[in-house]
Amino acid sequence: GEEGILFITDEVQTGWGRTGEHFWGYQAHGITPDLLTFAKGLGNGLAIAGVVGRRELIDSINA
Repeated sequence: GEEGILFITDEVQTGWGRTGEHFWGYQAHGITPDLLTFAKGLGNGLAIAGVVGRRELIDSINA
């Protein structure tokens, strides 16, 4: 990020429109995370989760 730190937001509680104002909780604060994690709303009870992030960060991870 611009401050030289990695900013990660976990949207399990605030994502998928749960706040009523934005689809993702971080959008209410005018910031964009480097990585975003989400789970419960995606799987509807099934064990599944997701991670999205800035391209240069994701591309640097060896799978």
